[in-house]
Amino acid sequence: MTGWAPPAGASGPVWTTLYAAIGVAGWRLWTRRAGATVLGLHAGQLTLNASWPPAFFTLRKKKLSLAVIAALDAAVAAEIAAAARRDHAAAGLLAPYLAWSLYATALTVAVSDPGGAS
Repeated sequence: MTGWAPPAGASGPVWTTLYAAIGVAGWRLWTRRAGATVLGLHAGQLTLNASWPPAFFTLRKKKLSLAVIAALDAAVAAEIAAAARRDHAAAGLLAPYLAWSLYATALTVAVSDPGGAS
């Protein structure tokens, strides 16, 4: 890994906090009837979020991992932009998630290719 990777024990608390915020944001958007676009982005980014670990850790495919996490970054950013028009608090709850995802993207780029360039 890189020297600026988080310590192993940080992942659990960080993701617990992020998933709680993502859940509250999703609930706020659902109960405020934010619309199909925002809710679709929410479901899409959760799917991409669940797709990255297998691509990176199980399949060990750096290009695939980068494609998935880049799509995740774009989906979360789009969701924040769309959510901000309906619920500023929901958008704010998603901002740390985008920051962490961008950090994970940088780490994905920085790590040595674990299983070939494919």
